[in-house]
Amino acid sequence: MRMAQGYFLFSTSTSNASTQSAVAMASYRSGEKLYSLKDGETKSFKKRFVEPESFMLKPDHAPEWALHRERLWNEVEAFEHRDNARLSRNVLVALPNNMTPEQQREATEEYVQKNFVNHGMVADTSIHRDDEHNPHAHIMLTVREFNQEGNWETRKSKRVPKLDQEGNQIYNAKGWRETKSIKLNDWDSKKKLLEWRENWSALLNEKSRKHGLDRTYSHKSFEEQGRIEKPEIRLTREEYQFEQRQKERSEKKGIEYQPTTFYAKKNEEVKAYNRSLSSVLHLQDYKTEESFNELFKQVRRRNVYNQEKIEATKKIAERAKEYVDFPVAKKVYTDFHSPTNKWKQKLERDVHNLNAKKSFIKGLIHDYAEDPSSALKYGYSIDNFKEEVGEELQRLEKQQQDFQEEQEKYRELKQASALSLAYQQELLKQEFEAVYQDDYHLSYEEMDYAVELMKDYQIKLPVNEIEDEYRKSNQRHLNTHVPAWKQAKNTLVTLNIYDSTLRKLENQKHLSPQNLKNNHIKYDTFHRLKEQYVNTLQELAPWIDEEIKQAFPEHMNDDILEQADVETKSFLLEKYHVLSEEEQQSIINIDHFMKEALEESKSNYHTINQLQKTNENHYDKEDYQTQSDKYRHIAEGIVSMFQEMAKQRSPDRSKNNRDRTKTFRRKGTDGRVL
Repeated sequence: MRMAQGYFLFSTSTSNASTQSAVAMASYRSGEKLYSLKDGETKSFKKRFVEPESFMLKPDHAPEWALHRERLWNEVEAFEHRDNARLSRNVLVALPNNMTPEQQREATEEYVQKNFVNHGMVADTSIHRDDEHNPHAHIMLTVREFNQEGNWETRKSKRVPKLDQEGNQIYNAKGWRETKSIKLNDWDSKKKLLEWRENWSALLNEKSRKHGLDRTYSHKSFEEQGRIEKPEIRLTREEYQFEQRQKERSEKKGIEYQPTTFYAKKNEEVKAYNRSLSSVLHLQDYKTEESFNELFKQVRRRNVYNQEKIEATKKIAERAKEYVDFPVAKKVYTDFHSPTNKWKQKLERDVHNLNAKKSFIKGLIHDYAEDPSSALKYGYSIDNFKEEVGEELQRLEKQQQDFQEEQEKYRELKQASALSLAYQQELLKQEFEAVYQDDYHLSYEEMDYAVELMKDYQIKLPVNEIEDEYRKSNQRHLNTHVPAWKQAKNTLVTLNIYDSTLRKLENQKHLSPQNLKNNHIKYDTFHRLKEQYVNTLQELAPWIDEEIKQAFPEHMNDDILEQADVETKSFLLEKYHVLSEEEQQSIINIDHFMKEALEESKSNYHTINQLQKTNENHYDKEDYQTQSDKYRHIAEGIVSMFQEMAKQRSPDRSKNNRDRTKTFRRKGTDGRVL
């Protein structure tokens, strides 16, 4: 079993005499009142909800008073009298929150003793547990050693002979021995700091194993560990407290909190990035050192230049306004081949509008031939009728040309989307095969998922796990097929809009001749559009039947489905697809599911009727009636399906009843055989 990654924090700093008081710092961290000789003040801070657990450790040769917190730090401040003197080295470490307080104390004390005290430092340690999720230890260390007599060491460095590579003394030109200055200890070196960090992670891992805890710790950066997520930046105390106040203000005002300080904003970006990785974090065990991007570049370079494919890709890139790869090509292709494509729907409206105008002018000319005064009704003059109609036909011809040009452009791009997708599928397959030599039966979406993991994170999945990981990932949106029930739902919404528009156009009265003409053309346009969408709904009907049979394979047949219209079946499928996969699989009793759908449709029906009575939003009563009729039809359709299902079950039920009766007659109520 893979161990969880524990939170690791190891931070160091130094306190400076010009800006800080070692006595005050020790008082705050230990929770103890301490008197400062330097300024004559007693340092005291408010009580914490959970009092710190503090202890002090010293080297054997240090004096006993070094274990007295108040005297130790007053002695430090007295001895380090320079204005810019360093008073203490401060180490902050995070403690595992799955350890008991006793285990935390044990780990901290052992670490401090081995890494600091045994090397000559006095350590003043305080463990804070104010926040149960964030236990941590503050370690204050002396920066100067004690000598063997138990006094402060006055030197920080000493001079030693300068030796050559063979270990012999080096002399200068005058014959004097050369020497060099070295520090008495290496506490300030970067090497020592890295050693302390590594030792802390090693000790945590040792204790975690000892106590049977399921976490591991690493002192290495995320990059060094090969982890793909980014680390958050630790805020200073001032930044953290400021952001907490901002959160409280936002909560009081009932508004969303927004980070204010620079690093808090950066952390929000890091969190957003890490959230985007949520679906791949568990795959980090498959991260490799191999660089795949150069391999994929070589695959693309080996492709023979094809002008037609390149031109198609350029058109799609211009359309999508981004670099074209398989997901982009698939998205554009799906959009162009979708019945709900907005450009396609606009062209449909335009062609129906043109045909309505042509039909109007044809009827107008016919009526004028029989009765010239009929032209007055639509704002044309009797004497100049031919000239006015001629000008209108010229405008109509220009509109027809513009429409044909736009239609041709749509067709070109639709064709380019198919060619571009085929090209990207070809490249994707070659990239995949350059890495995986095994036999495989994967979709292009699954191959793209595996290739993107290699490109972005250097994660190479075993070929037999790609399909399962893709299914669990957030990448499933690449499969952009729109089910028939959803297309039908959108078509029904559009039909309702067209019905409402036609009703309003029918009720237009006392219109001017020009408005009467426009009204006539609009009505004809929407009537043609409505007929087209009714035909679309009829075409979708058999596909919806197949989808509902797939959803309920053991419960639905043609006889049951004949009892309901497309709207009812789309309503049932929508309710089904709102459920999670687990909930869908758990539907054993179809009756319960359909009863819920029936109750929902009844509830919607009654709610809309109530709204129609109050009409607080001043909607058109016809719109309310349309919605009311919709849910009434759905409820009636579900009831009819129930009746057919009951009819099909009735022979089995009669048989069961007969069997039970026979058994009852053979045995008495007391169990005796009759």
